[in-house]
Amino acid sequence: MIYIKNLNCKTNKLINKNKKNKIAVIGSGVSGLSTAWLLSKKNDVTLFEQNDYFGGHANTVTINNGSINYDLDVGFIVHNNINYPNFVNLLNHFKIPTQKSNMSFSFSAGEGEYEYSSTLPFGPFIQPSNLLKKRFIKMIFDIPKFYSFAKKFDFKSNKEDINLINFLELGGFSKDYCYDHLLPMASAIWSQPITKIMHFNAESFVDFYNNHGLLRFLDRPQWRVIKGGSKLYIKKILDEFCGKKILNSKISDVFRKDNSVKIVLDNQNLDFEHVIFAIHPANILEILKDPSEDEIKILKKFEIEDNTCFIHSDLALMPKRKSAWSSWNYFSETNQDIKSKVFVTYWLNLLQNIKSNTDFFLSLNPTKLPESKKIYKNFYYSHPVYNKETNQSQAQIEQIQGENNTWFAGAWNGFGFHEDGLASGIKIANKFDCFVPWK
Repeated sequence: MIYIKNLNCKTNKLINKNKKNKIAVIGSGVSGLSTAWLLSKKNDVTLFEQNDYFGGHANTVTINNGSINYDLDVGFIVHNNINYPNFVNLLNHFKIPTQKSNMSFSFSAGEGEYEYSSTLPFGPFIQPSNLLKKRFIKMIFDIPKFYSFAKKFDFKSNKEDINLINFLELGGFSKDYCYDHLLPMASAIWSQPITKIMHFNAESFVDFYNNHGLLRFLDRPQWRVIKGGSKLYIKKILDEFCGKKILNSKISDVFRKDNSVKIVLDNQNLDFEHVIFAIHPANILEILKDPSEDEIKILKKFEIEDNTCFIHSDLALMPKRKSAWSSWNYFSETNQDIKSKVFVTYWLNLLQNIKSNTDFFLSLNPTKLPESKKIYKNFYYSHPVYNKETNQSQAQIEQIQGENNTWFAGAWNGFGFHEDGLASGIKIANKFDCFVPWK
């Protein structure tokens, strides 16, 4: 266990009007970091992280290649100014530089037998023989058809909750469009297998696509990356955090009684007045020893998908045709493969503007491992799963916020992205009369 205390933090006495609460924040992803940072200005906060680094999915890995170090973001990577307002304000507050990113997408099926990319104007036609395939032609024609259908569909007049696969069936879209384009792209976005993406709530899916400019060909948001990696904003938050920080903290139990919270860490009992869980609900239920019926009912409906990740330089895990290489590269081992875990490779050089003669890749769940000598690091991430039950629980989470001095923050409260996590942290901090330093 690594125990760190920030002794160089200045509390703003002008806003320190209320009683100092003793608060435990469990988890240091963007949700936990933002909550702890804001609360620490007026409260006694301890931040617990089970890993050996702070940041969760905001994870910058430094790779030494020859005499040069490259900082690669390998969890949270991109944002834009339209859909990430709080996060952009956070970066501006800390004067963190950003730069434009490339968000191109490619699809590769059957060991490169069928490939295309989204890069216009030539990306869709990198394999000329595709123009003679009904599979490709149907897919191309269904793209604008989906944009129009999704924007016009009246969800309010439909009394039943429709999942994504039912929505696609209602629109009469070809399997070629569904399994070669829309579902693979969504699978890559949410790091889920297609079988789970199918059960995504259709109205939520369409809202997300529409808000992110994915229902139009032009005028899409400009995506950006942090110049120097997300570690820069993590460091800034930790520098301003006015509390205790504990890494490698394997919390075994959390008990609550009489408006107090007891956390068991390394066989030691630590006492607090409030606890904020900034981890996934499945992990909360593993350590929360006295959950209420409502907490169990709501939290157990949130699922997670585990993904195995590799940072590497193996070209074999990229599309067969170099002209197809994109920032996001989705692979289907068999035609219209839906059951396997998502296999996607991010080309970090293009995605993060990495200038190097060596290509750096991040692959999730590759069906064949990268060549061992070309692997820099491997690790595991868990991502939230979205379905009808998830939507129901998201609507109910407010019912248990603050009960038994217990709070719940996480990107799983939204669409699973950085802005969602930050927004959930800000919302809880506001309950304690702690607010962001921007308007």
